[in-house]
Order: sequence, then C-alpha cells, then structure tokens
Amino acid sequence: MSMFALAQDELKRQAAWQAVEYVESGMVVGLGTGSTAAFAVERLGQLLKEETLRDIVAVPTSIRTYEQAKGERGLRAASFCSTERLAHDAGTWCMDGL
Repeated sequence: MSMFALAQDELKRQAAWQAVEYVESGMVVGLGTGSTAAFAVERLGQLLKEETLRDIVAVPTSIRTYEQAKGERGLRAASFCSTERLAHDAGTWCMDGL
C-alpha cells in the first residue's frame, strides 16, 4: 500500500470519527456507503461497546453498510421502510460524503 493510500485512509478515519462526535444516545443515524462510512460504523460500534453511546439505530444506504452495522454489537440496523416511525421516536442525523 502506498504512503498516499495510507494518508488518505487516515484522513477518512479522522473525518468519520469527527462526524460520529455529533451522534447522541437515542438517535436514528443515516449511514452512507464506502470506506469513510465503514470507519463511522466501526467507531459507532466502539462507542456502543464502551457504553459511551446507547440506543443507536443505523439506517444504512447499502447492503454492505447494513451488513457491517448488523455485525457491530449494540448497533441496531434498520431499513428505510422503518424510518418514518423511528424518526418520530428520536433525533435523526445522517452522514454521507464525508
């Protein structure tokens, strides 16, 4: 892997982690697709495991992100079909194109 690729991945990770800082317990969070979104899902999983965050519902924009979100302990993955009801129950925030 080139130094450029390593630097780019690190910047994506930093952007994702910074975006996750805006997430609060009880939120419904829209998650995009791609490598930066993958870093965000990973970070959400860490914060849920540490119990820094609780009761987060993720609404992914792709099957890939859905599968990753389902694999994170404590992160509930929902589909777009269920978001109307969920949006009334909690704060809603979406991150994509980070």
